[in-house]
Amino acid sequence: MRAQFLDMMGHFTGYRPQDDVGGSRIALSAIRDHMAVLHPDITGEMEDLHIQRYTRLALLLFFGCVLFPNTSGSLVSMRFLHHLQQLDDLPQYSWGAAVLAYLYRSMCRSSMGPAVDICDFLPLLQVWAWQRIMPLQPHLPPLAPGESYPFIPLSSRWILRRGNYRGTDAHHNLPLIRDVLDMLVDGQFIWTPYSDELLAQLPVYCSVDQLLWRTSIPMIFFDMVEYHATERVLRQFHRPQPIPGEPG
Repeated sequence: MRAQFLDMMGHFTGYRPQDDVGGSRIALSAIRDHMAVLHPDITGEMEDLHIQRYTRLALLLFFGCVLFPNTSGSLVSMRFLHHLQQLDDLPQYSWGAAVLAYLYRSMCRSSMGPAVDICDFLPLLQVWAWQRIMPLQPHLPPLAPGESYPFIPLSSRWILRRGNYRGTDAHHNLPLIRDVLDMLVDGQFIWTPYSDELLAQLPVYCSVDQLLWRTSIPMIFFDMVEYHATERVLRQFHRPQPIPGEPG
């Protein structure tokens, strides 16, 4: 199976690693090293084939480092190559739903006793948690007289002070985070919906398909299927919140 993935890697990116261990995953460092060699040769006169190969390598790095990292932080699945054959088809995939499905599955695994680490696109989860869960909020840096915290992006207000991020990074403090959530009491979660003023300042692509935000549907990432249970957080969408039923 790995040989088939490596052959696909060579065909679509022009780079075929020589190692025969690791299953369907490849080291991110190997991709970076190969791209460093290619980069000086990328010019406006470069053939489309070479630009497309470089783009696929860059996307593999983006998937493995940002959107779908594993707990090692050093590997990426070559299964993504199936979706990178035709670069023009990329917008047809629901990448947001895939990120959430992977995030939800990672959160499920990290909630279990033996787990000591968590992976996924953690900035998305972490900024949401800092905005909503009061015991997890780091101390905001002091402001000068007349200064206010940035309105958008929301994450910028939490990282203005050097070192603020690392001290409360969920990736490094998973047991502590679980303890805080276990002891959470009423009044320590902020249900206030995002304001219309904030939503109005978002880029257009952030507010596309707003009617779908509250859709309760299965989300798919390869063999992972997770349910988008928006009916459990209706207060964030300006809706009354009934008592949710038991999870399916």
